[in-house]
Amino acid sequence: MDQLPQEIINLIASFIERHPDQPGVPLWQRKVLPSNLPPYATISKSWRHAIERTVFQEITLKSTEIKTLDAIFRGDRRNSLTKLTLDVVLPTYDEKACGRFERAADKKANDEAFTQAIEKLIAVLKSWEDASVGGRICLVLGKVFSPSDASQRDFETLQQQRYEAEVGKHHNLLEHRYKHSPINLLRPDSLPSLLRISKANLGNSNDERSLNMRAVADMTAKLPNLESFGWELYDNEKRYPNLRLTNRGSFASALSTYTFPSVKTAEITFYHEAPLNQRMKPTNLLGGHTYDPLSTALLRTFSQSQNLTSLTLTGVFDSSLFWLSNQSPNTPVPSWPALKSLTVTFDLTTPSGHWYFTDPSGSDPEDVPTLPAEVDDSEDSFDEFDFEEDARVSGVTPANAFRTVPNPSHLNPLVLAYAKGLKHMPSLLTSTLTTGPVEGPDGQFQFEICYYAPDQMAYYGDEGIDDQKFRRLYFEVGSWVPDEEVLGELREVGRSRWGDGLVERFLDGQY
Repeated sequence: MDQLPQEIINLIASFIERHPDQPGVPLWQRKVLPSNLPPYATISKSWRHAIERTVFQEITLKSTEIKTLDAIFRGDRRNSLTKLTLDVVLPTYDEKACGRFERAADKKANDEAFTQAIEKLIAVLKSWEDASVGGRICLVLGKVFSPSDASQRDFETLQQQRYEAEVGKHHNLLEHRYKHSPINLLRPDSLPSLLRISKANLGNSNDERSLNMRAVADMTAKLPNLESFGWELYDNEKRYPNLRLTNRGSFASALSTYTFPSVKTAEITFYHEAPLNQRMKPTNLLGGHTYDPLSTALLRTFSQSQNLTSLTLTGVFDSSLFWLSNQSPNTPVPSWPALKSLTVTFDLTTPSGHWYFTDPSGSDPEDVPTLPAEVDDSEDSFDEFDFEEDARVSGVTPANAFRTVPNPSHLNPLVLAYAKGLKHMPSLLTSTLTTGPVEGPDGQFQFEICYYAPDQMAYYGDEGIDDQKFRRLYFEVGSWVPDEEVLGELREVGRSRWGDGLVERFLDGQY
């Protein structure tokens, strides 16, 4: 989208100088923001077109405002829109309801409100497409909230209510009321496809109201010309493990049926916080399968993509993210034909209910937490809630960090599969397998293996310009040494394309 013409900016600046709307700010420091511009759109037709091109370029609207979208965006304004962020407003609830977990009726109403918001927005954008107006758009799913939610209260009120709830003076679950109620997208099959959405950021893992993972996959599947997308998916359910297992399984089933043929770049985060109490036994997420269904679904969906050049993944994964050792003869070998960049940040916990790391002595103590009972949906009284118990169940307390040494029985299969997968990425230029910085008993540490093709600059590890003439393998793994099979596979990555030259270096920790 063109910037506002400089002559218009100069004229506006001169108007602001004579009619300051930022008193006390020197002219050269004043910003010509979209909010400054509308008054000057009445000067002339050329001014109006130039200003509207900026004012209507990016908008954020609530789902309660969708009806006005079509009325405001007429003619050239539709062509100006390049980014649209939707905040979804859910039904309100009364003070008594703040002391109860959401019931089936609450969840049903929220699912319906969310679904109607998506349906209405897509209907408007589809009507623009049918009228052959409007350009390519980046679609962003913003906040999903009820005006009654704790997140919508002012800071002082919220702090007071939190104190009263924790000491038992007031029945108020605050954000815990809806923390375990992921919102579903109903009727996804009835949604039409949108052909002009080229970018999308969907999901809201950092928001207190999370979506069912499948809802995000179902929405993305309706955008066949998508070139770039980001998914932020909530995978941090601790209180009700079966809910997490169901959420991941539903997502994996949906993803296995979809293809994203036009996607070039994808960034997918399955938000999860490993327990601070590292004695806690993680949830088993396999659901009776040999491998993690979610990891396997990601492999099968994206490895055959003809256009995917960059993939960034964060979450709880196992070796089936990269390679299936027991795949059937009729299953296509993962090929990743166009992939140039792969970054995978894996959690300290495994999908099979273990840890990738142990303590320096090699012991692996694990405690199985006692989980609270399921909520009785028929009960209309206040729900008992113990904030300290919830912190314990979630692994927040007691903090007990000691896992800094790789557990070979769990980590070797992951790294071996990673190496095998990289060998089937003929266009690969850079790749990283990492935990990212995590807390240990002596501060932060990181496990990381990086591959760089020739002429690719490493952010850490190069000791001279000549290093960039060769393939490079950099290990930031402490005192751990990969076994010979793993090292042998890693040393083969890129060899057929770039030759035998290889720099292999074990690095000191960055933290």
